[in-house]
Amino acid sequence: MRFLKIAILLLIVGVLGWYFFLRKHHHQITFTTPLPKGLVALQIADWERFSDADIDSIELLQNDFEKKLMQRVYYNDSISTYQWFLRSVDDSTTQVKVWITDEQHSFQQKIATPFVQNAFTKTNIKNASAIAEVLKETKKAFRVTPVSETTIPGTFYSYLTLDAKVDQKANVMVRNIYTIMSYIKEDSLKLKDDPFSEVVAWNREENTMQFHFSFPIAKDAVPPEIPEIQLGTRPEQKALHLSFRGNYRISHLSWYYLLQYAQRHGYKHNGKPIEYYRNDPHVTGGDPLSWEADIYLPLID
Repeated sequence: MRFLKIAILLLIVGVLGWYFFLRKHHHQITFTTPLPKGLVALQIADWERFSDADIDSIELLQNDFEKKLMQRVYYNDSISTYQWFLRSVDDSTTQVKVWITDEQHSFQQKIATPFVQNAFTKTNIKNASAIAEVLKETKKAFRVTPVSETTIPGTFYSYLTLDAKVDQKANVMVRNIYTIMSYIKEDSLKLKDDPFSEVVAWNREENTMQFHFSFPIAKDAVPPEIPEIQLGTRPEQKALHLSFRGNYRISHLSWYYLLQYAQRHGYKHNGKPIEYYRNDPHVTGGDPLSWEADIYLPLID
């Protein structure tokens, strides 16, 4: 009996020691969202801009898109650290877990958090709920089909090399479309397929990209006299594919479905998506969910 009491006492001391000295965070919130983890990370990294959470500003401390983000969150007179952990549940679902730490009142929160829902806890729940709502609204803005393996046909094309923030890609294309269309019209060239963009470089940390804004044309096309326009050839290539419906301004959100699918199923890829735009928004108009694009992630043997 004495041994049992000692064992129980040691267990209690051990748990309390872990809780007060080893467990760094004060509050944990977990939820699941029907979005791939790369897209979830993108939204969390920028939730100050998207959500109506109770915050003043956010400092990004760490950003590992595949696993973890860490932020310092300022609101009122408080400073908290948010550690976000992302885990793929399936090809398009992510479990989100956040550890939240009060940097200014650590010991008080260790005492209070397990027993009462104080202002710290209420604020954290409100903030996590605001982010979950942002993710829910994001999902409503577009549609994607399941990912499948396919082959991208080879093509000959004219193109412009452009730089942009990823979420400004469509605006940059609109500003430059006259340049490339003037070449096509002046030389009476016939388009062989819909226009497409092909990523050349993608900096995920800075959310920037360089890409080719391209128009497939006949191989006997006259070389352009406009120095910005070049001609290129892409051979037939195996790729992962999905169809995207939504505003082309957010078509990059579909890339994360391809990336998560490739990671979960062991595909090697070049990390440079290609988008074929099947509608002209100026002609189609109406509901952006009626605009369609084919999105490809080229594979590497």
